Amino acid sequence: MGQQRRVGKHKTRVYEDDDGYKSVTYRGCPVVQVYPKTGEIVLDTCGWKSATTKTRMNQAANQFGLPYRVYQKDYVWYVESPSGKTEVYGMKESERLEKMRGPTWIRDTRNIHVVEDLVL
Repeated sequence: MGQQRRVGKHKTRVYEDDDGYKSVTYRGCPVVQVYPKTGEIVLDTCGWKSATTKTRMNQAANQFGLPYRVYQKDYVWYVESPSGKTEVYGMKESERLEKMRGPTWIRDTRNIHVVEDLVL
């Protein structure tokens, strides 16, 4: 397993701006986006739930001091928040979008997970 303290460089780009927005892109997919003004962190697999995608998410958390951890157990991805609460990856976002748009909403939202209500 590679190191976990800093974001790896292979096919990966890290972007930061003066307002605190951060983005980690792996193979063109923004796997981590940090929005400090809203207190949200958006995790996105772009449909690739690979070991490297998960590693980049956790490396970003460690490098930038972000309060989450992504792990896998029995083929299911989980996100642990700073409060110790654990959620199935993508479930909260799917439920939120379904409530907003009703059952006709077609997009597969299991690729995205939003960690909310953070003080960044």
